[in-house]
Amino acid sequence: MDNSLLTEYQSIMSVNKTQPPAKERPYPCDQCTSAFITKSHLNAHIQGVHSNERPFTCYLCPAAFKTKCALRAHIKGSHATERRFTCKLCPATFTTGTYLTVHIQSVHSTDRPFKCTLCPATFKIRSHLNGHVRVVHLVERSFKCELCSAVFKRPPDLKRHIQGVHSAEKSFKCELCPAAFKRPQELSRHIQGSHPDEQPDQ
Repeated sequence: MDNSLLTEYQSIMSVNKTQPPAKERPYPCDQCTSAFITKSHLNAHIQGVHSNERPFTCYLCPAAFKTKCALRAHIKGSHATERRFTCKLCPATFTTGTYLTVHIQSVHSTDRPFKCTLCPATFKIRSHLNGHVRVVHLVERSFKCELCSAVFKRPPDLKRHIQGVHSAEKSFKCELCPAAFKRPQELSRHIQGSHPDEQPDQ
């Protein structure tokens, strides 16, 4: 995950981390189980977690972000040249202390303090938990095929769909006959069904 996206979700979700119990948070999100102490915190949560709009564009590259905070973090992290923050556990260096902290938590730490409330999954950093909830439990499908009405959770799923359904290219060729297929699974099924006693060279 892009470091600026990581910072974006951390900054939004940290609002909820230190808040009082749910009964003292009168602004519930109607798209998930989160609740907030102020309306502005709820709006920040909806914009950062549930909205797909990215109105803040970087003036140095094509990247776009949901919040000004995320854009500032991107510029500081991606376009700054000075990497003053060095990991004491490996040679990695970073432009901000936040990126160093995220690196240590995700790479070197074995603690998994962020627990999903909907299943037993645990995570090292909050952004991974947020991504898990979005993809597994909220079933967000924001990647749309331009050739049909199909929508997918992740870009790789959309890519596989386009290659398998819309592409005419058959790049998976059988070594035992002239047959060719769009997907490796189709080639495997073909070999098992048509050439069960012959196997191509490994």
